[in-house]
Amino acid sequence: NKNTKKLSSPLPDIESVLRRVASKKYKSLIDGKDAYEQIRIIPEHVNRLIFNTLDGTMVSEVIQLGDCNSRATYQALMNHIFQPYLGDWMDIYL
Repeated sequence: NKNTKKLSSPLPDIESVLRRVASKKYKSLIDGKDAYEQIRIIPEHVNRLIFNTLDGTMVSEVIQLGDCNSRATYQALMNHIFQPYLGDWMDIYL
């Protein structure tokens, strides 16, 4: 919504990632199953994530894929966690 401050976490340059990956002997792809749902919302912000369904009003205590800023938050978190390895033997591209 228009009141939400939009975050940005730029994606890595895909051409650079592909060049690096192509030059490596071993390659692996990891899919973070339900990855967004592993990131908790801080308690004082949970009330901002209310949504309506046919079953009634629901509140999410974790980030959902379609939430505003969810992609940027997840990309920034992965970059933070894996910073020592990025560009060396690991690249993160969401």
